[in-house]
Amino acid sequence: MWGNKKNIPNILTGSRFVFALGIVIFFFTGNYIWTFVLFLLGAFTDPLDGYFARHWQVVSDWGKKWDPLADKSLTWISYLLLSFAGIHYIFIVFFATFFLREVITNRMKTKLAKRGLVVAANKMAKRKTIYQMIMLGWLWLALMVGDLGIISDCFIGAAFIFGLAAFGLAYYSGYEYAVLYRKYYKYTELLKK
Repeated sequence: MWGNKKNIPNILTGSRFVFALGIVIFFFTGNYIWTFVLFLLGAFTDPLDGYFARHWQVVSDWGKKWDPLADKSLTWISYLLLSFAGIHYIFIVFFATFFLREVITNRMKTKLAKRGLVVAANKMAKRKTIYQMIMLGWLWLALMVGDLGIISDCFIGAAFIFGLAAFGLAYYSGYEYAVLYRKYYKYTELLKK
């Protein structure tokens, strides 16, 4: 299986689901070191699978479908667990707005798919995911080290900066999807089946 280059990007994509499950298990057993390590491993598989798929020209329909879901499993589980851990409320606001943006853009993509248009993630959306992963990495690190005064505050501050960048990119990329959507539908049709 590993000998076939075609499978490696899909294996990396699928591994993010496994890492997300491991994060949940280690979080609830209180082992924040492994939670942080698994998050980092999962986050690094995201750019790698795309790089290998493009470099080896083995982009697959399976990868196109499951890569965004694998990203969401890693980020959304992190949002929920970090909120549960009592992270600063501003990050809960970030998490809620990211979730809302995903719901709206996914609805637009679904409607566009009915017209035969498969909408891949745009460049801004890909950058948004990178900044979200960096933000979450800093937050997991802060949770792992606990209250170390100024060190923990620096980790939270770094997370906030990357969170702001992710927030801006999320809504700019959402705007780009909305412009494309508007070419084919009225916005009120988002609510229709």
